[in-house]
Amino acid sequence: MGTQVFYISPSPYALFWVSIGFPAFIVAITLGILGLVLYGMEPPQKNRKNRIWTLYPMILLCLVGGSTALVLIFAPRTRAEIAQDRLQIHSLRHGHDVSLKSLIPSEAKMLKWSDIRIRARLNGNSGSGPKMGWFKINDGEKALLIVTDVTELSQIVYLPTQKDYSILLTLDRPREFLAALKETFEDEKR
Repeated sequence: MGTQVFYISPSPYALFWVSIGFPAFIVAITLGILGLVLYGMEPPQKNRKNRIWTLYPMILLCLVGGSTALVLIFAPRTRAEIAQDRLQIHSLRHGHDVSLKSLIPSEAKMLKWSDIRIRARLNGNSGSGPKMGWFKINDGEKALLIVTDVTELSQIVYLPTQKDYSILLTLDRPREFLAALKETFEDEKR
């Protein structure tokens, strides 16, 4: 059996951040260059106001929105691949490669976002939208989350491993992914 590819489902917030965040990114760069050209990098002096320092919070906000937009533009390349003996997750920052032998497919299941409680962020991105990275969830269980849809309608694939962590993914075809994973695991047993 060849490599099977399953893409991470796009975030429902993607259109908003791309339509707002990317222009904000361009505005931030323009404001930064304009401020440097007009005012230089001198800090404000006691009796003289330097307006460039008032632009910095706006530039920072625009850069955050723009970087979020860029992440969401490249997010469609995020995918999970089931190969002969491996599960490979390709993501911008938090890719992962795990042997199928270390997975516990009998305990793999579908979850809703309401079933998951994030207890701590170990190394990841989180806000009100997508969650990507390493977190502690529920009862202190360590997990790699690549979850782009945190609404009540989300379908999250939960994959426990024998290495004391779990993998949670929002995939475009979650049921097909679980079926393919179990089928590949059965082929490996034979």
